Amino acid sequence: MIYLATGHSHVGKRENNEDVFLFTEDLFLVADGIGGHQAGEVASTAAAVAIEKTVEQFQSGSAAEVLRQAVINADQFIYKRGRAKREHSGMGTTIVALLFRAGIAAVSHAGDSRCYRMRQPGNLEQITQDHAAKGSHIIHRSLGGGNHEGGEMREFDVKIGDVYLLCSDGLNVLSDKRIEDILRDGGEAEDLVLAALALDEHHQDNVTALVVRVVKGRP
Repeated sequence: MIYLATGHSHVGKRENNEDVFLFTEDLFLVADGIGGHQAGEVASTAAAVAIEKTVEQFQSGSAAEVLRQAVINADQFIYKRGRAKREHSGMGTTIVALLFRAGIAAVSHAGDSRCYRMRQPGNLEQITQDHAAKGSHIIHRSLGGGNHEGGEMREFDVKIGDVYLLCSDGLNVLSDKRIEDILRDGGEAEDLVLAALALDEHHQDNVTALVVRVVKGRP
């Protein structure tokens, strides 16, 4: 299997973009920072760095085992950085990360960043559940607390033709039906972000999308 990915991020109508996305050959993630001025982007970047480093170190082990440890390490890394500088105190980040190993996918998430899957011939399915109060931006789970947070984990088989979407909550202005239509028409991450921005929401948050398509072939 080969994983083809596109990513795009936009500041929206905020001063800073605290979203980060990252992808490698088999790791894909989106993080949305939480904190004061610039602290959020420090936390989201730190999460991406720590998770990528851990995954690189553990080439053996199941997708779920490796990703769980990677997210725990990220939580500790952010916590320590937050304690090192007063201006970073209390910073944190949401996370949604997808790791493929041997035909199996593991997804870990904390907060309201989401993972969707579109599997033919079915419809778009949200495979994570937001850790947030319904109808608000108050999240009750994130990385950076230093409590060995491993995120909520799910593991499943991967099939040729699967399409996965990782996104920050800025994309939530789009309905699932609109997202599905864009992906079915061959749209990629930038198309989703531009569709969200086109709604011209008054308080448009940072918006980030990462689209992963599973195709036949050898990596």
